[in-house]
Amino acid sequence: MAQKQIVYNSDTQAIFSDIQPLMRALYMHYFDLEMSTAKGQVKKTDTELQERGFTACLSFCKDFEFMPYMLSQRVCAIVWYAVANMGAEDSSISEKGIN
Repeated sequence: MAQKQIVYNSDTQAIFSDIQPLMRALYMHYFDLEMSTAKGQVKKTDTELQERGFTACLSFCKDFEFMPYMLSQRVCAIVWYAVANMGAEDSSISEKGIN
């Protein structure tokens, strides 16, 4: 599958200049363990990182009131699982028992 290139226009400029710093700050706040592990400051296994990341994702959804009003914990778990296992050969959610 060929990758699509980013088309730079006023919309992408707004994303990169205005929205990206906010998204980075949110990521650093909720998923700081990932950054610490990537820098070698903290030693965690992939399983521990996924568990802590999922907990951070749930906190984010609750803090911004996405959950339970816009999505359920089950939907959050399904999305988290799909994103966390992106690129894995066998990332079928139904085969892993999350239905």
